[in-house]
Amino acid sequence: MMETAADRTAVFQHSRPGEDKVMENAVVSEVGASPAVAGQRGGFTLVELLVVIAIMAILMALLVPAVQGVREMARQRICRGNLQMLANGVARYEDSLGYVPGWRNADSSTFGPVCWPIALLPYIEQTPVYDAFQSGGVPAVATAQIGSFLCPTAFPQDIAATPAQTSYAGNVGLGTVGQVWTGMMNDTTVGTNRIRLSDIDVADGTAWTLLLAEKCGPTIVAQAVWTGTARLAVSGSFLSANGSTWIPAISTVLAGQPDAAGRTRPVFGLVYGGLNLDTNNTNGNLPINGPNRPHTVPSSAHNGGAMVAFCDGRTQFLRNIVDAGVYAQLVTASHSRAGNVFGWTAKYPLSDADLRELK
Repeated sequence: MMETAADRTAVFQHSRPGEDKVMENAVVSEVGASPAVAGQRGGFTLVELLVVIAIMAILMALLVPAVQGVREMARQRICRGNLQMLANGVARYEDSLGYVPGWRNADSSTFGPVCWPIALLPYIEQTPVYDAFQSGGVPAVATAQIGSFLCPTAFPQDIAATPAQTSYAGNVGLGTVGQVWTGMMNDTTVGTNRIRLSDIDVADGTAWTLLLAEKCGPTIVAQAVWTGTARLAVSGSFLSANGSTWIPAISTVLAGQPDAAGRTRPVFGLVYGGLNLDTNNTNGNLPINGPNRPHTVPSSAHNGGAMVAFCDGRTQFLRNIVDAGVYAQLVTASHSRAGNVFGWTAKYPLSDADLRELK
């Protein structure tokens, strides 16, 4: 009889008796072993856990400074915007009245002269607040918080307790009692003290003459109130000289003296000795954030410097390490009037390297 394909298949299937049983046992054995294997790989070993924790710690260490840096950049951007608005307000004030507002200004209200923040209110979109002041004086605006006057890094608890504060100060320049003021914000109740932006020496330039700066760092006791219409000096607004010439007695302010409430004044410069006689910036004697004369110079809670506005409207972060002579030049409206005051001589002319350091 001839063998068919079906017969060959049958023979092949039964040629290895018991093989199916072996295969079946192997499958059962493998399936039965899987729970044990799964149990062995169900969690992390101690070493693996420590590695994961270490990786997470490294990632956090990299992430936290980045987040803090982003927040600081945001705070600086807000601060820069505030100074930009104030500088624009000064320009509008000058267009209207013909001169830059001073640390002391005549006012149409019955409450006497006002400091620059109140004088600037109508020019920084705060006319209702200014109208309230003219009607009721300081008590009418004593709790008014104005965002443009506040750096986001400045003393939040103090601001909550005393709302009407300013983080910013005006440049009153380099000089002393009896000398011509060389800053931008003079006592404008005296007509000869009034200055226009166009009065700045071409050599100095509006781009390199300071107008406003932060004054809200941890080196000061407390920042100024913008409603401060009272006399800036401890013993009177003016001193008499030569019988008829009235000179602002602001020297005690910039000699490092806060007001009676322990607050700084909304002005800065290098007056009455400025930063002592040490022109080498030793002993913490810095033009920015200087602890030796904290109520004289700009300061901030930003790391490494303070935000400033120049007379051309440009804003910039000015570093702590700016040269003292360069800083003295920046606070003058005219290099020819700077001179030497208690050892301080403004650096003139500024070199290309000086200008690069400021940018």
